[in-house]
Amino acid sequence: MEAGMVDYARRLDSIRSIMVKHDLDACILFGIETQEYISGSYQHGAPTAVLVPVEKDPVMITHAYELSRAKHESWLKDIRSFTMYGYERPVRGFLDTISDVTNEYGLNKARIGIEEDTVTIATYNSLKKLLLGAKFEDCSSVITEAIMVPSKEEIKILRSVAEIGDVGALTAMKLIEPGITELDVAGEIDRALYRAGAHHLWFPTCVGSGYRSCFVVPYATEKIIQSGDMVLIDYGWVYRGFHGDFATSFALGKPTKEQEALMGAVIKVTNSAIERIKPGVTGEEIDRSNRNMLKELGYEEYMLASSGRNINIKHHTEPWLRRGSKYELKEGMVLITGVTIQKPGVGGMRLDNMVLVREDGCESLTKMPKEVSSLLLEG
Repeated sequence: MEAGMVDYARRLDSIRSIMVKHDLDACILFGIETQEYISGSYQHGAPTAVLVPVEKDPVMITHAYELSRAKHESWLKDIRSFTMYGYERPVRGFLDTISDVTNEYGLNKARIGIEEDTVTIATYNSLKKLLLGAKFEDCSSVITEAIMVPSKEEIKILRSVAEIGDVGALTAMKLIEPGITELDVAGEIDRALYRAGAHHLWFPTCVGSGYRSCFVVPYATEKIIQSGDMVLIDYGWVYRGFHGDFATSFALGKPTKEQEALMGAVIKVTNSAIERIKPGVTGEEIDRSNRNMLKELGYEEYMLASSGRNINIKHHTEPWLRRGSKYELKEGMVLITGVTIQKPGVGGMRLDNMVLVREDGCESLTKMPKEVSSLLLEG
């Protein structure tokens, strides 16, 4: 699953231009996803930050034991390390090192952006004490604006993300049968995703059968799947820094009339939403139409989630397809659109799709079939 080279310089320029609009002198990126987006290195095992000044070269700060990997993976020239252990070098902690670099760059009295949703209160308070003259602002909107519409090269990556996701679902379809456990299915989905090119998973794969298909997040258990069960699968993976998310439900054996009607309702609403997605439409409009259709079909009270959201280097970001979302969809956005109905005593049905907003509508990147007959498994 190769999708070409990444233009990190373009990404850096994009974020910097938006920083200037927001009157920021620098941003300190603590989020794992945004760090990888700028640096090219996935740093998960130790505290890491990337300082992005408007005018000078960005700097990555990571733990000494991650330094060699960071230098191997990242295109950044300035990568510095900190250590809290050992005797061969002075102990200089993570935030102290950030303070050192910030002072070196003359940013000790600057307006500095941080992503509030990625920083603990303890980290924020410590930064304020170390950089007394600096003024901190939430730069979450800067990041959201920069990543909302992927570039052409990034859309190629997202196409590969969707292809990987299809492999997981096809694996589950072939595997699910009476007598197998939810954990067995989850393990094979994970194996298929990695074999197809996934770099890692961003949440534990969910498999919920029978009554557990009505759970919002049915992490897989030792429960044995039986004939007559509805089986919900939901998994998320990452490829080259971009997230994928897919969910669907199957009926194992001959479904009841209620199960078949529930599945048909979800598929009908999902396909209708895909037809309505186009530039200029708001997330709220898509969600309202979905709920109106479900109301006519008698399922509105069982829809517990939104109708979707944007997906890119972040797995949940604007624009959301939900009440109150006034963002207008733009050409080039990649969305997760889907409907979840969970009716106790009948089962849970969820159907997610990755779609690309095009000039005259949208393209479904997820190629899994969207007909009830395709989701009926023998058993």
